[in-house]
Amino acid sequence: DVRLLEEYNENKDVLEGEKRKLEDMRTDMLSIKSSVEAKKRDIAQEKGKRVALLNTIRKEKDLHFSAIKELEKTSKELQTFIDELKKKQESEKETAKDKDYAVRDLTPFPSTGFGAMKGRLMIPVKGKIVLLYGKVEHPKFHTTTFNNGISIEASIGTDVKSVYRGKVIYSGWLKGYGRIIILDHGDGFYTLYAHLSKVLKELDDIVENGDVIAEVGDSGSLEGPRLYFEVRYKGVPKDPMIWLAHKN
Repeated sequence: DVRLLEEYNENKDVLEGEKRKLEDMRTDMLSIKSSVEAKKRDIAQEKGKRVALLNTIRKEKDLHFSAIKELEKTSKELQTFIDELKKKQESEKETAKDKDYAVRDLTPFPSTGFGAMKGRLMIPVKGKIVLLYGKVEHPKFHTTTFNNGISIEASIGTDVKSVYRGKVIYSGWLKGYGRIIILDHGDGFYTLYAHLSKVLKELDDIVENGDVIAEVGDSGSLEGPRLYFEVRYKGVPKDPMIWLAHKN
């Protein structure tokens, strides 16, 4: 009987040991299962993030290309608009005979006028030049666009000044450029100031060099407050940087 009891106790110890091993294995398997499920969730979340990121990139890319097309379209519209202004001016000059118009008209400048001011014009606004004239490559999408002017970052309400004596030939709104003012400086030279919050001069006003003609805004701008500035000769855009004296 004693021997049977000893065998029973030994078998009981063995069984309990096996039971503990099984419990440990079960605990390990539950832990592994929990880790696998957590990993699956992490993978699903990461996949969701990647899908969301790809969708965002696609949307950004679509918006970018849409913006490029819109910019090209508005640039052509601006060119057409200025050409029409030129034709209108020429037509009015040919048909105008009354003295009042002759007084309001801007006498064409000789060679000592705007054309002689290359590298000597004042900058139209105090700020940081953030976009130059010419080809611009987008750092993310590697698309190339052509910028007909320069963009100067400045606070809303900052004074915008005429770079040279001229006559206001347009003051209003143009899609893609927002509120703008265009000055005729004679001899085929024009300057354009865009993204304005306020225009302080009216059509046919004569302005002098350094006169405050407007205030910086963000109208028509996709990148915040700034002044977009162009120099044109006979309707063709020229690099403003070669005309400005102080390039900040």
